[in-house]
Amino acid sequence: MPLLQKGYLGSTPLFRNIPFFAGPQVTASNSSTATITVTASASTNTKGAWAQAIAATTTETTLLAFFVSGIATSAQNSATLIDIGVGAAGSETVVIPNIAVGSATALNIMVPVKIASGSRISIRSQSAVASKSFTIATRNFAAFNAGDSALTPTTLDTLGISTATSTGTAMSGASATWVEIVASTSQNYSAFSIIPSSSDTDIAAIEPLVYEIGVGAAGSEISFGRIIASTANTESVSMRPVGPLIFGREVPSGSRLSIRHNITANPSKYDACIIAVPKV
Repeated sequence: MPLLQKGYLGSTPLFRNIPFFAGPQVTASNSSTATITVTASASTNTKGAWAQAIAATTTETTLLAFFVSGIATSAQNSATLIDIGVGAAGSETVVIPNIAVGSATALNIMVPVKIASGSRISIRSQSAVASKSFTIATRNFAAFNAGDSALTPTTLDTLGISTATSTGTAMSGASATWVEIVASTSQNYSAFSIIPSSSDTDIAAIEPLVYEIGVGAAGSEISFGRIIASTANTESVSMRPVGPLIFGREVPSGSRLSIRHNITANPSKYDACIIAVPKV
């Protein structure tokens, strides 16, 4: 029987002091859901206008989930980045920047981030396609235990992206090759999510597409998380939950992070980025 993650005497933790999202499961409650259309700027690879997802959260948020669809278009490079923002219209602050979602048709994203009750949540995008429109369903959750929010950061980092091309990091090499996402992390992290994408006009059907995240020097990478996705030859990338979407592991500043893939042909057509959760 697994040990409890954490117990409290008042506000004092009795068991190991780890954030709720870094354990074997995420338990949450009290959600709101909204599905909106987001449109990129008429200028390619340039941020568009903010689109409101949730007018006012009804509880303190510690977990955000997104379902991205409608980006893939046959024979089109649909490389796209999305920002998640908090704040009143015209005063939005980015809390999760530049998530690469190119070619997404059914892409699930789940990340821990603390947002105050009553906050407005919005989304904006940029794309290699002028005025690219797509839909995003957003759901916000409160941690089951209120004290869990103390170890949840208010902003996240996205690693391995290019704002110049709206892409993630392209894969390379043979199947089972580790591809560097960041040579040296800028701060301490406690958890990660792998986001698959594509930025090519002609991708093949891969079932399953497997990405593993690893830490360590080239040739000495240690794997600590894996996602399973799929692609189709209509330039689509999908990822529904197969196991966890958040991988808890403490990684210190200055670490090298990589992704290992299982792609056997034309790996440069397939991308990935990592959402990194700063340690609080």
